[in-house]
Amino acid sequence: MAEKDFTKGEWKEHGAFVETDKVAICSTCNVNNLPLEEQIANARLIAAAPEMYEALKSMLHNYSSNPVNDEFFYACLKARQALSDAEGRR
Repeated sequence: MAEKDFTKGEWKEHGAFVETDKVAICSTCNVNNLPLEEQIANARLIAAAPEMYEALKSMLHNYSSNPVNDEFFYACLKARQALSDAEGRR
């Protein structure tokens, strides 16, 4: 999935639901009988996904060519893998 395929708009958590102003994204309700608090935490994580995606892209664009240390280098590798997963390239 390319970035352009993502649902546009601000993703918001409403309890166990994730939606934009115009469309529902997903529901974490009744997933394996999870407690409501865990369903809401999962919805918050999903709602933050577009911002985290953009943050990873920005970090890699600005800093990955000159890693500060080995830990940062490996963090950049993980970030690239996560972006590849999100874009369906891995």
